[in-house]
Amino acid sequence: MVFNTGEAMGSNMSSNASFVVGKLVESKCGVSARFLANPFPEDKKNTPLSRKGKKVIAKTMLTAEVLKTIGRTTPEAMHTYLMQSSDMQALQSGSSHNIHALNALAALYLAFGQDPAYLGECSQSIVVSSKVIPPGDAVKTTCLELTVTIPSLIIGTVGGGTGLPAFKHNLAMVGCAGGEGSAKRLAEVMAVVVLAGELSCCSAHCAEEFVRAHNAMGRNDPRARPPLC
Repeated sequence: MVFNTGEAMGSNMSSNASFVVGKLVESKCGVSARFLANPFPEDKKNTPLSRKGKKVIAKTMLTAEVLKTIGRTTPEAMHTYLMQSSDMQALQSGSSHNIHALNALAALYLAFGQDPAYLGECSQSIVVSSKVIPPGDAVKTTCLELTVTIPSLIIGTVGGGTGLPAFKHNLAMVGCAGGEGSAKRLAEVMAVVVLAGELSCCSAHCAEEFVRAHNAMGRNDPRARPPLC
């Protein structure tokens, strides 16, 4: 069965519809349809053959000057890092080729009143990197094109926790507090934040600042932690 749940995440709506269909089949055909009336618990697990939610893609292009000034790295270094990281994850049979997409998604789910238990189904984010020369560039300057694809983003802008004041306020801040198309817009917002996080973390690795930043913040040194009360 395929359902369109509008701006709602729709898990309970789908379960209710399946239940009604199952009971109708039982009453009309005289056969047991209990597995339709009470669907198997496929929710909240990474099940590649049972994708649902929204597929969203975010893409950006960064010049060498921007990467040098802000990221303290180069398009070549970032492209090499991302490709080698993806190859390593593939060799380990990984299906989610990204650096830390779930860090962003987890924060966004909590901020926008989504069900964080569905993050298990939304964990497959794919980052692809390309070195490109923009059309019309007489200097032939290499730029970095970065794309993130999230094939299953299970979110909604009505129902559940989205109606609570704090979450409704946060959704309104990004123009997603209900209304036609608001769930698709929220998916786009989330994908852009994931892409920004991938860029930031990748540049930190390439500039050899990732570990130094953690050490500077005191997270790796027990002596730098505040005393327990």
